Amino acid sequence: LDFATPLPVLAITRFMGISEQDSGTVKTLSRSLTLIARTEQDRMGALANGIKELTDVLEKEIIKRENNLTEDLLSIMVRAQQKGIYSRDEVVANAMFMLFAGHETTINLICNGVLAFILNPDQWKILRQDPSMIYNATEECLRYDSPVKRSQRLPTTDTCLGGNTLRKGDRVFAVLSSANRDPKEFDYPEKFNITRHPNPHIAFGGGIHHCLGVSIARMEGQEAFLALS
Repeated sequence: LDFATPLPVLAITRFMGISEQDSGTVKTLSRSLTLIARTEQDRMGALANGIKELTDVLEKEIIKRENNLTEDLLSIMVRAQQKGIYSRDEVVANAMFMLFAGHETTINLICNGVLAFILNPDQWKILRQDPSMIYNATEECLRYDSPVKRSQRLPTTDTCLGGNTLRKGDRVFAVLSSANRDPKEFDYPEKFNITRHPNPHIAFGGGIHHCLGVSIARMEGQEAFLALS
């Protein structure tokens, strides 16, 4: 975590226009949002407090920009609010989502990738001998141990999928990490192989749910692995 955390946090806070001084606060508060997927009995109280504190931080940042717009992402959202495209609540909610999603999953990518290379030193040797393999290597890290394991969906109508009936409003989990080990799509799916090509993984989702930050996530993963090599 000491290696994997700084780059994604710094990248997304700079992209949003939040000072490096405040980036540590953002990271600490963002960690509280992960409680929603955990099982501690008191998690909802801590989650609510984290959301409130992060909302307060973002409200202050938004107020700064209302009379001093720049070219950062938060300023772009504030411009949309001024034009009536977004409400204030929507600006805060989208900014919070961007801050959290913009670093948490990339930290997972870097941590999981480093572990995969440690457990597969032959693949690390390939990358060190040929750094031009970095794109393929990062894609295989995304496939082999996806930074997001599952994604929740709610059907809007009754639907038949794989011989099963999904009712409107049922909670459905798409297990991305399982799809990325599908033997129908990948030869030797349990093997970590950075020379794999093609590599049609769905670590970033797909369709209208395809990750907005795919380019920056790939770039950060590549830079992190190259720095180690």
